[in-house]
Amino acid sequence: MSAYLEAQVGMPLGVCVCNSHTLGYVMANTVVQGQAGSAFRPFDEYKQVDVNGQRGYEVVLRGIPWVRWVVVDYGLNVWDDSAFTFTKLIPDDYVAFMPEPSPNWVTYYRGCEPITLQPYGGQERVVQPYGTFMYPYIKANPTSIDLNANHNGMPVCFRPKGIVYAKVVYT
Repeated sequence: MSAYLEAQVGMPLGVCVCNSHTLGYVMANTVVQGQAGSAFRPFDEYKQVDVNGQRGYEVVLRGIPWVRWVVVDYGLNVWDDSAFTFTKLIPDDYVAFMPEPSPNWVTYYRGCEPITLQPYGGQERVVQPYGTFMYPYIKANPTSIDLNANHNGMPVCFRPKGIVYAKVVYT
């Protein structure tokens, strides 16, 4: 995997992203345990970290200490036309492999857009600044205040082959 990423992006493997279910299989792997030495503790470091405002974990395996494993168990409630279904960001048995994030291959672009702050009051559109912006819509019938949030930005990957998303098969 590292050689593939080196060829595609010019950078070696640096980060693996998975959920705790998949990490359990990685830790139980006999090759991973064998690389740990006589202690048979497959990880060298295991710590809780903040991943975009959510709790996650970062693990460094003893056999490959130059690669960080980021473990995230959160997801989104996705509407499927009848109900919300919790969908994990990284499903069980999948891992995303990538180099360390770097401006050489990935960045974040922020933008702006015109927003009508009070559409029912005849107010003109105003261009809101970069990033997250929150504003209320005040309604008359029925009386209510809707709080709206808008975030103008997105990650941009200059070299999409720099992220390899793979299903892990256990034999």
